[in-house]
Amino acid sequence: LAVRKFVGDQAKEEDLKAYYKENYTDKLTVRHILIEVDSEAEDKDKADKEALEKAKKLIKKLDDTDAKKLEDKISELAKNNSDDTGTYSDGGLLKDFSKKDVVEEFWNASEKLKKGEYTKEPIKTTYGYHVIYKVGSKDKEKYKDVKEQVRKEYAENLLNNDSNLQITKWAELRKQYKLSIKDDDMKKAYKKSITIDDEKEDSNKETEEDN
Repeated sequence: LAVRKFVGDQAKEEDLKAYYKENYTDKLTVRHILIEVDSEAEDKDKADKEALEKAKKLIKKLDDTDAKKLEDKISELAKNNSDDTGTYSDGGLLKDFSKKDVVEEFWNASEKLKKGEYTKEPIKTTYGYHVIYKVGSKDKEKYKDVKEQVRKEYAENLLNNDSNLQITKWAELRKQYKLSIKDDDMKKAYKKSITIDDEKEDSNKETEEDN
């Protein structure tokens, strides 16, 4: 937590605004049905085709439903057919999500829909096939209102994508506050963690040179 705050405090304003622009969007609310592809099936193509056909049949049921009853219908279908264990019991409701909360294909399909519309073809993602109905949307938060959350996420993103950043920033942080490790066991553990990262980096360099 200390390192994350340290990295966040060092972030430039333009970098935070760029992260906000890329990752913060309007918040959408949809109802959806997920049809998973059997990952253990011997015939993968057949399993994929079966999942696709099931999703298409569910869309056909929506095609045959009065527009005023569409949300109730997809809610019913989700409860009885969806493989999304987190939403099926609530009629497939996925509320107030933004671009960073879901996979790209799901977001793109949801964003394109108008309120009260549903996908006319199943949307394929790494999870399977989705049928999506758009309930509504909300404008995204203003930058000034979520700046500290953006700073936190920006720092976490940097740390998650650079395994050595945690170590280097820890060293900077300790130096800034003139902190030294007195406990022998902790000192050994700290040095070992740095050694492990150095060894990994050296190993990666050797591999690159061999290639």
